[in-house]
Amino acid sequence: MSSFFKQRREFYIPKDSTKREYPEVGAVAYVSTTSKGQLEAMGFHGKAQKPDFNYLFKTPEQMEATITKWVDGLKSRAAYMVQRKVERKARVPGRDGYLTVSETAVFVRDILKESYPGVKFSVRSDSYAGGASIDILWTDGPTTKQVDDVVGFLQSAYFDGMIDYKGSRYHKLDGKPMHLGADYIHTRRDYTDELTQRCLDRVWEYWAWQGEPQKPTVEDWNQGRTWGIVTKGGSPGINTFQHYMNLECSKRTQIAKPMDSLTRKRFQFAGDDGYGEGTFGKLAD
Repeated sequence: MSSFFKQRREFYIPKDSTKREYPEVGAVAYVSTTSKGQLEAMGFHGKAQKPDFNYLFKTPEQMEATITKWVDGLKSRAAYMVQRKVERKARVPGRDGYLTVSETAVFVRDILKESYPGVKFSVRSDSYAGGASIDILWTDGPTTKQVDDVVGFLQSAYFDGMIDYKGSRYHKLDGKPMHLGADYIHTRRDYTDELTQRCLDRVWEYWAWQGEPQKPTVEDWNQGRTWGIVTKGGSPGINTFQHYMNLECSKRTQIAKPMDSLTRKRFQFAGDDGYGEGTFGKLAD
């Protein structure tokens, strides 16, 4: 049986190497001579287990130049990170007509708090290559559709799978054009055992379950075992107890309608780029 094995820093460091420390950038370098008489050097920054570089050199001058260039690069990066931190603290969200994904997430939290007071939402933002998104998670409370209806319009992108196209959606904040940093907003609702049991009782009672001798439990549904309970003449994967449970839970809400959100009223949807399927272009002012 194969297993994942992660090499540690000590694996790369020659036994007879000389350690050089660069505390100003939190880095160390190791210099040694191979059995063939060649100069070897490697460097690590922070807690990295793999070396930033690991080279052989013909002359001491080449080695020193490489190490100096590496340390200077780490210093430049450290200075850049400090400057970025200062800029983020000094930044006024929206002043430049743009909200980052994390700044957009702050507004999403406020809208949810005002719309569904008493419901605890987890709102997390994530940036990745090619875009950014916000993930919302909560338990019981409003349905997924109810939450989507409140914050879904803040998505700044749409995707047309027919032509493999990612398009743009436009917004205004306080009447001024504003680009929002979240391409997509994903919502996921979890259920307590109490709510799940009420849904289970309803589905079981409604279907009288097709002659099934034993009523499933909440644990059966959580573990997906009710996919195997199929209605008479039904199709596996579609006409199953699990399927009807999903439908019942998804529409069962504990909140009739959202409260008015003053934060939400500050935003207006201003249309889209009009290119993908079902789009309509920018809205008139």
